[in-house]
Amino acid sequence: MHEAIKAAGQGHILELPRGAPTAAVVPSLAAVCGIEAASFCHNGRFIAAARSRGAALAMAKLAVKEALSIGV
Repeated sequence: MHEAIKAAGQGHILELPRGAPTAAVVPSLAAVCGIEAASFCHNGRFIAAARSRGAALAMAKLAVKEALSIGV
């Protein structure tokens, strides 16, 4: 499992071995982004979902901030 995470690198695509447990190894989106109600974000970051309007706006602000920081 850890090898799969290392292999993904900055590519944002994690290919896990078939049957591999994920909950114990892969942190939740909310834990990674710091937005408690975050529930989904596509790898390409062009669509995301949250359990509240406030969380959706916070995710959008975070996405814009990241895009600006890398010059997109």
